[in-house]
Amino acid sequence: MNELITTPWEFIVIITGAGFALYKYLDSRRRELDWQKTQFIFEQGKYIDNDPDIANAIKIMAGENPRTKISDIFGNNTNEKTREQYWTGFEKLFNFLDRLAHAYFSLGTLSKEEVRNFRRYLDEVVGNASIKSYCEGNGFQDVVKLAQTPFD
Repeated sequence: MNELITTPWEFIVIITGAGFALYKYLDSRRRELDWQKTQFIFEQGKYIDNDPDIANAIKIMAGENPRTKISDIFGNNTNEKTREQYWTGFEKLFNFLDRLAHAYFSLGTLSKEEVRNFRRYLDEVVGNASIKSYCEGNGFQDVVKLAQTPFD
């Protein structure tokens, strides 16, 4: 090694060059991961917007469906025919929110600002006692926990 490096300046130049190369690699990797995270968020938003089952479930939760109320699906006075018709959408929505909670709590890949984009859906979950109770009793506790997380 002494034959390759003849002066201390050459050693400093080599170390500086290697440090700069490492910095550029890590910086480009961080940017790539940020881009992938952005793509993930947009894909999930598109999934919610384009899935008709989920769209119906969201309309019912928000009270925007004049023919079906949330009490027809959750609660003491459920209508079995209506529940069957819309159940798939609610399961898809809860599974989606559960994956979101997993990415936030367990993996740490989503920030509060990124989860805040889905706040409307989370507010609907905790805003209705029947839905909240269903989630807590059927494996969607992390969805309730995420919905109760302060993002402000």
